[in-house]
Formats: sequence, structure tokens, C-alpha cells
Amino acid sequence: MLCSIDLSKNLWAFGLSAEPMDGNAPLTDTIALPSTVSQMRKSPYNTDTTPANLTDPWFFEGYALYRTEIELTPEAGCTYVLHLERTRTTCVWVNGISCGTHNSLVGAHRYDVTAALKAGKNEITIRVDN
Repeated sequence: MLCSIDLSKNLWAFGLSAEPMDGNAPLTDTIALPSTVSQMRKSPYNTDTTPANLTDPWFFEGYALYRTEIELTPEAGCTYVLHLERTRTTCVWVNGISCGTHNSLVGAHRYDVTAALKAGKNEITIRVDN
């Protein structure tokens, strides 16, 4: 049986880096989700504009790390899948356990996180390679 986890929590811990970060990297900022780095103006302002092109004023290339905590009472027989819609390359950690990497721009990224979850407090970390 497929069971869901409510990740609609508005505020996530957040960080940007030019270099890859692991799931334990310290995060000093927050971001409201769902959103994008650009929409939330989390990257430096882009002054490199080219006339006649669509230029994102908050363009960022690098890695974004998102982290949240959830409370969970796992249900017997449930499979828990983290579903990420149309994103760049992602890596997911649950409670410090790597749940894999996905690299597709055309399809959703689906992570079976069942084995990494426990009763009580759980930490979910997602890294996106921009």
C-alpha cells in the first residue's frame, strides 16, 4: 500500500553552494516551499543581462540544499515515496541515510524512503544540482 507524508510545511532550512554538499551540511537560511530559488530571491542579483534574451535576475548555478523535520507514525504495510516534480538532478537523505539520486528533467523523481523512516521525528534533506 502506498502511503503519503505531508511535506507541505512552509518553511525549510536552506543553503546554496558552488560545490556539492552532503546531507549533513549546516544550513543557515530558510526558504518557503513550494517555490524556487529565483522566486524567493535567494541567490545574488544577476547584473549580467543581455538585451533581447529572457534573463533571470536571480539566476543561480550550483547546489541548493533543503531540510525539514516531520513527525511520523509509520503504518504497517505502507510504502512511503517522496515525489519531486520536474527538477534538476536530486539527491535525498532521510535521517542521514542516502536514498539515492535521480537525473531527469522530463519526469518526476520518486524515492522509496520507507526503509529510512522511523517512528517519531524524521529529518529529510534534498539536494538539487542547478
